[in-house]
Amino acid sequence: MIFAQKIVEIAAGELGVKESPANSNRQKYGKEYGVNGTAWCCQFVWWVFKKGGAAALFYGGEKTAYCPTLMQYYKGKGQLVKKDFRSGDIIFFDFNGNGQPDHVGIVERVVGDKIYTIEGNTSVGNDTNGGQVMRRIRTGKAILCAARPKYDEGKESCEVKLETLKKGSESASVKALQTLLIGYGYDCGKHGADGDFGADTERAVCDYQKKEKLTVDGEVGRNTWTKLLGGM
Repeated sequence: MIFAQKIVEIAAGELGVKESPANSNRQKYGKEYGVNGTAWCCQFVWWVFKKGGAAALFYGGEKTAYCPTLMQYYKGKGQLVKKDFRSGDIIFFDFNGNGQPDHVGIVERVVGDKIYTIEGNTSVGNDTNGGQVMRRIRTGKAILCAARPKYDEGKESCEVKLETLKKGSESASVKALQTLLIGYGYDCGKHGADGDFGADTERAVCDYQKKEKLTVDGEVGRNTWTKLLGGM
C-alpha cells in the first residue's frame, strides 16, 4: 500500500541535494532517469515516486520530464485540484503567467494559506532552475493546480495512545508523533516515522517546543500533544 506520508518522507530525505558541478543540471535523478543535464524538477518527482514503490501513481508508471505533459495526464484522469491542497499532492506552478506549468513539486503540508513544498531544481533566487532540492513556502498566484495521486489512504489503521513519550520510547504513538513532526517540517532522521524515539526525534521535539514556546525538555506530554494535534 502506498501512502502520501511515505512519498513526503522520501522527498524530505533528499533536502539539500545539489547539482554537481554547479549550474550543470547534472544530478542523480537525471542520471537514473536516463536524461541528465536538463531541467530536472519533474525528474525529481518521478524519482521520489519510483523510490517509494509508487511509480504507477506518476504518469501511469511511464516517464516524463515535461511539466505540461504531466499535468495533462492528470487532467485526463480527473485528478487535478485547484484548492484544498493536501500532503502528497503533486503541485504545478506557473511563474510567468502564461497558463502553463513551468515547475512542479510535492506538497509537504498546508498551514492556512501557506503551502509547504519540497521541490527539485529550485532556489530562493531561481524558482525553476535553482539547482537544488529545497523546502519552499508557496502562496497564491504562482500555484496553477495540483494532481492528487490515488494513494491508499484510509486502508491502514492503528490504535494510538497519547501517552507521554521520550527518548527510548518505541510504539505506534511514537510513529504518530513522528508523522506529525515531519508534516510540520521537522526532521526525525533518515528513517522517518519508524516508531523509534531516538536522538533525531528528540531534537525535532525540542525544536518544535522552542518554536511553539513550550517547555523545552524533549518529552511529549499533554501540552506538547495538545499543541501538535491542535495545529492540524
